[in-house]
Amino acid sequence: EGSSETAGSRGKPEELVMRSIITDIFEGLLESRVKCLSCKKVSVTRQPFQDLSLPIPGRKEMAKAEPVEDVRAENASSRYSLSKKFCQALNVVYEFTRDYITSPPTNIDDCLRAFFGASELKGNNRYYCSNCKSFQNSRMEMSIAKLPEVLCIHFKRFRFDAYFSTKITRHVAFPLSDLNMSPYTNGGVSGGSTSAAVPSHYELNAVVTHYGGAGGGHYVTFAKNGGSWYEFNDTRVSPVSTDTVLNAEGYVMFYRRISTEANDYSFDIKSIIPPPGTTVLSPNVCYISRHWLHLLKHCTSPGTIFQHEYACKHGAVLPTREADASSYSLTIKKEVWDTLQQRYGGGPLVQRLEVCRTCMTNLQSLLDRRKAEREEVHQLQTLEHRQAVKRSDTFLISNAWLGQWKSFLQCSNLDILPPGPIDNTSLIVLDKKGMLLTSCHNTFKKLSHSVWTYFVSTYGGGPVVTTSLDQASTDLPPNSASTAD
Repeated sequence: EGSSETAGSRGKPEELVMRSIITDIFEGLLESRVKCLSCKKVSVTRQPFQDLSLPIPGRKEMAKAEPVEDVRAENASSRYSLSKKFCQALNVVYEFTRDYITSPPTNIDDCLRAFFGASELKGNNRYYCSNCKSFQNSRMEMSIAKLPEVLCIHFKRFRFDAYFSTKITRHVAFPLSDLNMSPYTNGGVSGGSTSAAVPSHYELNAVVTHYGGAGGGHYVTFAKNGGSWYEFNDTRVSPVSTDTVLNAEGYVMFYRRISTEANDYSFDIKSIIPPPGTTVLSPNVCYISRHWLHLLKHCTSPGTIFQHEYACKHGAVLPTREADASSYSLTIKKEVWDTLQQRYGGGPLVQRLEVCRTCMTNLQSLLDRRKAEREEVHQLQTLEHRQAVKRSDTFLISNAWLGQWKSFLQCSNLDILPPGPIDNTSLIVLDKKGMLLTSCHNTFKKLSHSVWTYFVSTYGGGPVVTTSLDQASTDLPPNSASTAD
C-alpha cells in the first residue's frame, strides 16, 4: 500500500471558508485519488462543486471499452492525416446513427458510474508524481466527500466532434424519489455531523428539458410544488402528471436531500435563549452563529457548528469583526450549546464578545509582512529597470500561485494567509513525443532572476522553469508597489 497525501497538508495555509446561500444549498465536495503505478503513492485532492456534469454513455462507454493508443502512430507520415480525419468523421457519424436508432437503455446510475468510474492516466495524460519527480502512468478515482443539500445534475447532451455538432436525444431514466448517492461517496459521506448519520437519499424537485437540436431550441421546466408537478413554459404554468415528468428528456435535474429518519432535535428561539435578566457574562450563556442556526432549522444536515463569521479559533471575536459580532451571533443557553456541540461537533465555544489579543498580534505581524514583501519586490523591480539588466533566461511562475500571493498582499485582515510553496508543476506538459514543453501562455507569468530568487528564498517550492529569450522581460510593473500584474 502506498502512502497517502491530502492537498493542503504540506505547508499550505488553511483555505478561506466562503459561505453564501448558494454554497449552503448547492455546494458539495469532490475527492480525487490519483495512485502512481510506479511508487504506489496516493495523492488526494478535494475541490468544491455546485453541479455534476455527467456524460451519457454510449455502448462503448457502458462496456468500459477504452481505446488503446499506438505510440508508433505518432511517427507516421503526415500524408495519412487527411485520411485519418476523414475516418474519424465517418466514425462519429456511424456511432451517432447507431446509438440514435438502437440506443441502449440508459438510466441516471449509468451516467453516475461513467463519471465516477476509475480511469487510467497514461500516454500524453500521464500524472506528474511528486515522489518519483517525473511523469508516471497512474490510476484516478473520483468520489463525493460531502453531499450538497440540493444536488444539481447536468447531462452532457450536446456533443462537438471534429466538424459536427450533435445533440444526444436518448432518454435517461431517473427516479422521482429515493435517488441513492451513497455508492458514489468516499465511504464516510463527510457531511459534517459527528454522531448523526448524514442522509444520502434525494427526491426530485425540478427538471429542465430542452426541445430542439444543437443549433437551437426551447427550454421548459417541470417543477414540484405542494406535492404536485407543474410545467413552466415561458408565461404558461399548467399541472402535469408524474408520467409526463418521467418521460421528459432531462437536461438539468434538481434533487433535494431527504432525511431517512426524523430529526429528533427541534427548537424555537424562546426555548434556547437565556431567560430575561441573565447577564451576558454568566457561565450559563454563550454565543452561536445565527447563520448556522438557520441551516439547522431548514436543512437535513447543517454540518458542523461554525463561528468563523465573527469569532476566531481561540473563542474570541476577530479583530475586524468587533462592531458586527452581535449581529452575526445569538445568545443561547450553555446547556443548549453542549447538546448541539455533542451532536454536530464544531465550534469554538464563545462566551464573551471580546477581541482576541492573540489574533490582534498575528494581524499586526501579517500587516508588517505584507508591507515588507510589497516593498522588497518593488525595490528589486526598480533596481533592475534602472540598471537595464538583460538576461538570456526568463523565469516562469504559475499564475495560480502568483494570484494567491497577490490576494495575500491585498488583504487587510486574517482571512487570507501567505500562500504555500511555489507549485510550477502545471507549467510542464508533454508533447506527443514525450518531450517537455511549457504550457499555454495564460498559465504563467515571466519573472526576472532577482524576483524569482526572492520568491524561492521566501516560499520555497518549484520546479524551476525558464525560457530562453533575446531579452529578459518581466510582467511585474516596476512602478506598482502593490502586486504583480
